[in-house]
Amino acid sequence: MRNYIIVSFIIAICIFNDTTYPMPDDAVKIAQKYGIDSFSKISQITFTFNVHINSKNIKRVWKWNTKTNEIVFINDNFKYNRNNLKEDLIEIDHKFINDSYWFLFPFHLIWDNNVDIEKADQKVSSPIKNESLNKLTVKYMNDVGYTPNDIYELYYDDDFLIKEWVYIRAGSETIKRAATWENNKVYNGILISENHRGNDNFRLWFTDIQIK
Repeated sequence: MRNYIIVSFIIAICIFNDTTYPMPDDAVKIAQKYGIDSFSKISQITFTFNVHINSKNIKRVWKWNTKTNEIVFINDNFKYNRNNLKEDLIEIDHKFINDSYWFLFPFHLIWDNNVDIEKADQKVSSPIKNESLNKLTVKYMNDVGYTPNDIYELYYDDDFLIKEWVYIRAGSETIKRAATWENNKVYNGILISENHRGNDNFRLWFTDIQIK
């Protein structure tokens, strides 16, 4: 993995392939639970992405104008627009995609094309807390995006709240990371899981959240 991706969670974004796959009802219900129907009313999102991993602490502050797709990386006082993404901006855009996917992943169940989503036939035991939960497997297909062929396993309850997930990089059997989804809070109709923890002292959390 590229060494500037601290958390190894860059997901395929801006997928313009027309390929579509069957969409389980639960994927829509999860997106709705987290407030996708309110997103059209939002014009600006600001958040601080914090992560503790491998004894390192990382902090990145973002402001996103959702109507114009203008991004401000406040750490460096740097501004760019995703609608006109130039080659020299790819590295910083990787970071934004990583951080914003943690922040709003449930919406990407609906937003992203070229994604195959499958629901398990029965409840399974979650990887961290061993809870009996529903499971969706989300596969990014056909070698598109920043890290193609990534897989996500979502473990969620009967109220369609995500409790845990597992990231599987490029479908690898060995490069995986599990994390909880905790501290749910609503901001202007958008439900954010503010805290995520793993079994290896990994922690990722959001602060200074504003959704207008």
